[in-house]
Amino acid sequence: MDFKTLFEQAPDLYCVLLPDFTVIAVSDAYNRATKTRREEMIGKTMFEVFPDNPDDPNATGVTNLRHSLETALRTKQPDSMAVQKYDIRRPQEEGGGFEERYWSPVNTPILNEQGEVIYLLHKAQDVTDFINLKKQEQWRTQESEQWRSRAIQVESDIYERAQEIQKANKELAAKERELRKLYEKLTELDRQKTQFFANVSHELRTPLTLIIGPVDQLLKSPEITAKTKELLELIRKNAMALLRQVNDLLDIAKFDAGELAAHYEQIQLNEFVKRIADNFSVLAQEKNIQFTLDLPEELKVEVDPDKLQKIVMNLLGNAFKFTPANGKIRISLENKVKEGRPYFVLSVADSGPGIPENQRKNIFERFFQIEDSKVRQKGGTGLGLSIVKDFTDLLQGKVEVSQAQEGGAQFIIEIPMIAPEKTEVFTSIHEGSQELTQQQMISELIEEKSETTPEFYKDEESDQAVILVVEDNSALRNFVASCLSAEFRCVTAGDGLEGYRQAQLIKPDLILTDLMMPKYDGTYLIDHLRLDQEIKDIPVIVLTARADDKLRMDLLSRGAADYLLKPFPPEELLVRVRNHVSYYRAKRLLQTELEMQGEDLDEMVRELASANQELKRLSKMKDEFLATLSHELRTPASIIFSYSEMLKEEELESEFMIEAIEAVNRNAKMQLRLVSDLLDIARSMKGKISLAREKILFEDVLQEVLQSQNYFAKEKGVELKFKTGPALPPIWADPVRLSQILGNLISNAIKFTHPGGHILIEAVQNKGFINVSVIDDGEGITPDYLPHIFKPFTQQNSTLARSHTGLGLGLSIVQHLVQLHGGTISAHSEGLNRGSKFLLSLPVFDEKLISNFDSIQRQDGDLHH
Repeated sequence: MDFKTLFEQAPDLYCVLLPDFTVIAVSDAYNRATKTRREEMIGKTMFEVFPDNPDDPNATGVTNLRHSLETALRTKQPDSMAVQKYDIRRPQEEGGGFEERYWSPVNTPILNEQGEVIYLLHKAQDVTDFINLKKQEQWRTQESEQWRSRAIQVESDIYERAQEIQKANKELAAKERELRKLYEKLTELDRQKTQFFANVSHELRTPLTLIIGPVDQLLKSPEITAKTKELLELIRKNAMALLRQVNDLLDIAKFDAGELAAHYEQIQLNEFVKRIADNFSVLAQEKNIQFTLDLPEELKVEVDPDKLQKIVMNLLGNAFKFTPANGKIRISLENKVKEGRPYFVLSVADSGPGIPENQRKNIFERFFQIEDSKVRQKGGTGLGLSIVKDFTDLLQGKVEVSQAQEGGAQFIIEIPMIAPEKTEVFTSIHEGSQELTQQQMISELIEEKSETTPEFYKDEESDQAVILVVEDNSALRNFVASCLSAEFRCVTAGDGLEGYRQAQLIKPDLILTDLMMPKYDGTYLIDHLRLDQEIKDIPVIVLTARADDKLRMDLLSRGAADYLLKPFPPEELLVRVRNHVSYYRAKRLLQTELEMQGEDLDEMVRELASANQELKRLSKMKDEFLATLSHELRTPASIIFSYSEMLKEEELESEFMIEAIEAVNRNAKMQLRLVSDLLDIARSMKGKISLAREKILFEDVLQEVLQSQNYFAKEKGVELKFKTGPALPPIWADPVRLSQILGNLISNAIKFTHPGGHILIEAVQNKGFINVSVIDDGEGITPDYLPHIFKPFTQQNSTLARSHTGLGLGLSIVQHLVQLHGGTISAHSEGLNRGSKFLLSLPVFDEKLISNFDSIQRQDGDLHH
């Protein structure tokens, strides 16, 4: 059958288009109606054949037809258009120009077997005569005139309204496309966030494992002294605290990625809950809390015991955290039937402060905390209840919060007693795989005894300065005091309020305070000190894990004398304390002398201060979770690092002990570097990284980096070589940041070079720059990954890369630091297993540029002091 002839001679107006709107077939009736010829249309787009009438400024034919065709393409559904005014061109033999026409079109997509649009069938009906008839028809009688006018007006209104509706539909479709793009972007960001958390958790767990393992081995050794054992136990306690937080992050990441599955076992639930609750009995005795259990004698269920254990632990941990001494905590268990399906109800109630009704809907959200995180009643990252909700959902249950009869909060968990159909259920006696995590949580909840000395008074005859240490973490409090005890007498306090009262009582020569503390934080202490005339001049050094430029400037403007970021070297702490105490004592001596002469030292100090320029470069506060997470991760890591440094000074008796301590110290440094990378990338995104430049020799910095990296190269069996040309000129750079740049490039080369491979570092002068190349014969870089290698959170997908998963931040930070130095960096590779080359270019020292820089620095006044 000749389908082409049938189509072309069809009585209706048809035109067949490709998805790009090119005409490939047209019926004879369509040609007659539009006064066109088939050969003139084939191979051209619809809008080349039928442009808008240039004499009609209100013409919308092309716009409306294009929108309808695009809608049919996108939705794969027919699109009917309103009546259109779409003028056609007259042939030259008829005088040329345009002729007014009205059409009623329908555009239908034609799909293949895969559901893809391969053609568009454009069908039109010429309604010009009808429209003109309605416009021009003469009614025969006078009585009909009124009805005729109304009919014409209605027709006109319908046409105009159709045009308005069509315009609104186009705008709506555009909004839908925008929303779809936004949704896709948000989905991708959420995926990247989930992957980021998974990478963070993995990278933090690796050094933690290499800290806890050697420490456990050392604790079993009979050779260690009592002092060494005490330091090791402090390291282990803080490493376990860090591990628990990392595990929470990993649980969240797995749940969001859909990788968390339930593994069902048949257990006696009453015994299971009692076993968990028994671990909290010591804590109940410690806080004198009435801890009651209301459990049935027997209740057999099918459930994932690990997930349920985490749920119960988090709920009990929260109850004990927020219930004051002499309070009440109750845990109950019962079984019910709903819609013919049995389920168990677990309830944990307490007499704590409870949860405000207007915040109960938010309590299960990620990172949510009721009080302002700057004045936190209790620590934490705000993940515990979110994990409770995620695990309950995973077990097809639900969780609710309400007010308990004890006066505090009551959490009610409902979970089915029988596993879902076709789910394998194991029979076992579950002893709990998270016993160590339980012990760690309980250890953290047990409140340390206050080690303050409220009855201390200065011995006026003694010249030894007194330092007040205000810190909520007892281990860190003791460590700071031990660092200073050789030169100073130390008094301690657990929060800002206690610190303020101690300061009023003993009037110390200097105060060291943490920033984030329970209830009364460091800002509370500073503000109250500055309002108290007797002690307002005592210098305050803030110790904190929050690396935040705006916060630093806020504290300095409040009256803090200095700001030290955790972790800190004990030597630096001692030097800063010594300097501030010397200045404070000299100031007091001068005050006494001037008072004797009737002078006012305060007025002189104010005049001197007014000559200095105000602190600049204010920036917006970073995301509260990043600050909180930084605090939660850096504080225990600081303690691990500090005590491992102290252990290195001990006289260890065996080579095994020395190697174990070095492993702990090395991995603690790695832990801190990972956290620093997180903060560096946050600063670089907001332009907050600043450089402390000086005139240095490139070879000196590189030699130090090579010495530190040589250990890792030898351990992996990789040869590391350095080659340089004639003597290199000095450069103007920040030595710490330059070490970070070179360290990241060389450690990356070691990481991705196979054992037996080679790495060459070359440095030569080229005009006003030092060109550095880091060349390896390792895994190389794939062409698709090479353009994205300096983007944050991007990682190459290969076997070796997956075995060394990182955060994907190192090279992004390197690029930002190089650009801050006025240099450039690029990456080159011919593909997998072809090695890689990184080319770094840094400007050499230039006296003219540096003198200009110095003049700018001098105008900054005391900003860097």
